[in-house]
Amino acid sequence: MKRNIKKIDYKATFAQTAAEDHRIGDDILLLDEFVFDPVLEYEFISAGNTFFEVLEGGGTISVNGVSHRVEGHCLIVYFQGQVVRANINNSNTVQRAAVFSDRFMEELYHDSVKFSDLRSSVLVNPVIHIDEASSARLELYVQTLREIAKDPDDVNGLVSAKFETLSLFYGPFGKCFRTGDSAASSRKPLVSSGFFSLLKVHFRTEHMLSFYSAQLNISDRYLYVCVKSTTGKAPSYWIDYYILQEAKKMLIENVLSVNQISDRLGFAGPSQFGKFFRKHESMSAVGYRKSYSN
Repeated sequence: MKRNIKKIDYKATFAQTAAEDHRIGDDILLLDEFVFDPVLEYEFISAGNTFFEVLEGGGTISVNGVSHRVEGHCLIVYFQGQVVRANINNSNTVQRAAVFSDRFMEELYHDSVKFSDLRSSVLVNPVIHIDEASSARLELYVQTLREIAKDPDDVNGLVSAKFETLSLFYGPFGKCFRTGDSAASSRKPLVSSGFFSLLKVHFRTEHMLSFYSAQLNISDRYLYVCVKSTTGKAPSYWIDYYILQEAKKMLIENVLSVNQISDRLGFAGPSQFGKFFRKHESMSAVGYRKSYSN
């Protein structure tokens, strides 16, 4: 059975649904009500860094192949470029989300050395239960961001949002995301995260595991162990996955020829691309395009 996979463009999608006073420039989007499809469980490559709050209900969410239980009042955090599969019951459930640009997140890393350590903890444990004290603090954070968004002319708005975010994660949520793992065990998700950060930039031109291990200054074997143990899938699976999703996207858009797509995705020629696509989809690239043009 083929998976129902979506490429979600947060800026395009959320800009249509988020009112002007729910945006802080092009870096933060706030949604009062946000739900995953209540019928279809689907998989997507996240195009934004997302703080997703589930106020009640339950289900599961998989981030880079690792499944996590969602139950009660929870906060879910996943980063741009991660592969997410959600199966959350939306019955009688109100959910809300905040999506942050890569630029905003990078500024957090640069301004706070410790935030990088916290990020590695989130990679291990992206779902946390929110107790009463944390709920009150989260509500204050959301209300503060809303107040900042109401004044688009405030030149310090984005800076204020940055410090509010740091305060939230160094406050009640910092201890919740930390898992207490040893330095050795926490190293693996950090390496895996580095792999995915490189992958989302280089997958169109770099298809070999050796490129990514060299960039991370580790052996091919250790990279394999880190990604496999963290996600349940080998690095080669994820390299092919990113290439395939981009190929599908370009075929559906129907702007480039199959030869041009092959070239854009770093294949030696159309024949090699065709074999790759048929291997994963059991149909030709031309046939896949035709199935969406009818």
